[in-house]
Amino acid sequence: MQGNEKIQHAVKTLLEYKWIPGDGKGFAIAGVGKVSGGGQYSLKEAYQYMESKVVKGTGETPKITEIKEKDLGKHIIKGKNGRKELAPNVRYITEDGYKYTTDELGRIVDVEAGELILQKGKRNKGMQVAAGREDRLPDDDGGHLIGTQFHGSGDIDNLIAQNRQINRSGGEWYNMEQEWANALGGKPPKKVTVKIEPVYQGTSLRPNYFEIVYEIEGKGIFEKTIRNRAGG
Repeated sequence: MQGNEKIQHAVKTLLEYKWIPGDGKGFAIAGVGKVSGGGQYSLKEAYQYMESKVVKGTGETPKITEIKEKDLGKHIIKGKNGRKELAPNVRYITEDGYKYTTDELGRIVDVEAGELILQKGKRNKGMQVAAGREDRLPDDDGGHLIGTQFHGSGDIDNLIAQNRQINRSGGEWYNMEQEWANALGGKPPKKVTVKIEPVYQGTSLRPNYFEIVYEIEGKGIFEKTIRNRAGG
């Protein structure tokens, strides 16, 4: 786009955003969708948000390569300076049927667990310390998207930089996982289905917040937005 075209596009987009009545949680922008968050938003803030969410490039949806269980391991590649990284634009499935999808930057953007299992996995402290790389904050943990108690991987294919307060005992993420574990460990055990979407700002490797939808058999479907900061 050149000069006037860019201005016209920006104005048109901003004029098309609308408030979402009733829930008080945000607004929607044409071509971007619902914008979460409390309070009032100026046009400038709306446009800045839109810019951060727009994928630069051809505008085409990238092709996702699916990696089956027999090929699991090919989703982890040797990246910058020989360090382990996730391959971009892949969907990999673990032995437990947990599905993960990465974006063009190799960030985990979607996790689906059709049925969580209650089984202890293995931690990898080295990978936990590395989660988030240069974008990790001093008060972050290497957080598991699927917890170790649910046989979640201890490698980079299940780890993100996560605020330690929400991740540890008493935090919002911790409490949510306890709810799942209690349901799975009940008598009789209840089925738990989970979908997690980490949402990033710009090209950061550290999620800005998480959108979670989960279902507990007999209790219903629940939706949460947990911000990646103290207090969630």
